[in-house]
Amino acid sequence: MHRITYLRLIITIQLLAPMAGFSQVVLNEVMYDPAGPEHHDEFVELKNLSIDAAVDLRGWSVGDGEELDSLVDVGDGLTLGPGQLGLVLDASYFGNSTTYEHVPTEAILLTIDDRAFGKMGWSNSSEETVLLKGSAGETIDLFTYSSQRRSGFSWERADSTGAGRPRWDLTFHAGGTPAARNSREFIFVPQQLKLEVDPNPFVRELFIRLSLPARSGLVNLWLFDIEGSRVNEILIGEEVSTDHEFRWNGKDKNGREVPPGPYIVYVEANIGGIVQQQKIVVVRAVE
Repeated sequence: MHRITYLRLIITIQLLAPMAGFSQVVLNEVMYDPAGPEHHDEFVELKNLSIDAAVDLRGWSVGDGEELDSLVDVGDGLTLGPGQLGLVLDASYFGNSTTYEHVPTEAILLTIDDRAFGKMGWSNSSEETVLLKGSAGETIDLFTYSSQRRSGFSWERADSTGAGRPRWDLTFHAGGTPAARNSREFIFVPQQLKLEVDPNPFVRELFIRLSLPARSGLVNLWLFDIEGSRVNEILIGEEVSTDHEFRWNGKDKNGREVPPGPYIVYVEANIGGIVQQQKIVVVRAVE
């Protein structure tokens, strides 16, 4: 294939939309016992931890073990952008309270298709588990809190990584931090994921090197063709740490040789709860 044609293909590939991977939306804050009107001022805050991928919340729901309530758009849409917060208010809030009129414009406002979270609103006196479910009914995140008898002080996530078991604490601020950075938040910024290939172009074998921060991460390592179809899967959500080298033998997932032409080496790593992505265009040359 002519070099100019390759360059055009590379430009086309680089303009492709980000590929789907790990969901990075988490429960970020729960106001279970507001100082204002009971039920009307309860809220749940969501956060998209991804640095570059938006998440479609259509069909998602929030609730407890007895009842789930679907998320409803109130004018800001149902797409949570990278790093964006989503404030989910009780449907009874509208027309009954003005507590959250100061919500920052960079956050999206949502509500639920019921007038109370879960079965009868969040409990003020006993342990409660808040559930976030995806469009297929899968559990995206959950948080179990205990009542602390401190009206107006929400529970908030004390880290922004989503890694392992998150730490939650009562907010420092009366009224919580709706649609704003949590008062106890700790920011973790991982090192940059690196992806290298050799040789390029290749004929029979391609060596793929990954360089991760000095901690483990869950990694997807996939090969795509020019049409965006996945031709092979070297890693699927496997735990990897530090530096690794992998070999692609030029075959698809069914063991068949792929034809000469351009392919995309794509890596996606969940490192400390932050998803990083890299891709490189490689060319299989004619032998």
